[in-house]
Amino acid sequence: MPILWLKDTLQAKKNLDKGEGALRFSATIIAEDKNQFIYRSFAPEMDKARQDRSSLELSREGDNAVFKITAEDAVAFRASLNAVSSMLAVICKMMVI
Repeated sequence: MPILWLKDTLQAKKNLDKGEGALRFSATIIAEDKNQFIYRSFAPEMDKARQDRSSLELSREGDNAVFKITAEDAVAFRASLNAVSSMLAVICKMMVI
């Protein structure tokens, strides 16, 4: 079963370029993925993950799959975070079977 780390969870930063002091939400989820099962499961879905108000990036760092989520508002952030965590839960259950 993969080990997950959350980094910069629910971090809101002022976006000074927009001049309105808009907030940007971001989180990084790191999943231990020595056999690249998680990475290979998510990679085909990454084109569908693009949204107007949020973005999701998937990369590899050593034996880990790294998900970087950024969003312009809390609702879009929550939806993206839920999508990643739901699919990770399914993958974890499949690894046990």
